Amino acid sequence: VYIVAPYSDVPAGTSVFVRLYQDGTPIEDTSEIQADQDYHNTCLNFVFEPIEGTFDPGSYEAEFFVNGNPAQSVNFEIR
Repeated sequence: VYIVAPYSDVPAGTSVFVRLYQDGTPIEDTSEIQADQDYHNTCLNFVFEPIEGTFDPGSYEAEFFVNGNPAQSVNFEIR
C-alpha cells in the first residue's frame, strides 16, 4: 500500500510518519522521516507491506503525523 502526499511544503526540521489502521485498530507505523532542508511542492511517499502474503480484507485508514501530531488521513477498503 502506497500512501502519498503530493504537492507538499515541508519546512526544515519537520518530522513526518504515517500510521496504518485496520478496522480502527493501529497496526503499523512507518519510519519517521525528518526534513533536512525546506522542501516546496514535494511529494512524500510512504509504503506499507504485508508481513506475509497480502493484506487482510477490511477498512483501512492511513493517518499522517507531523511533528508528533495527528494531521490528515485517508480511508480505503481492501477486498
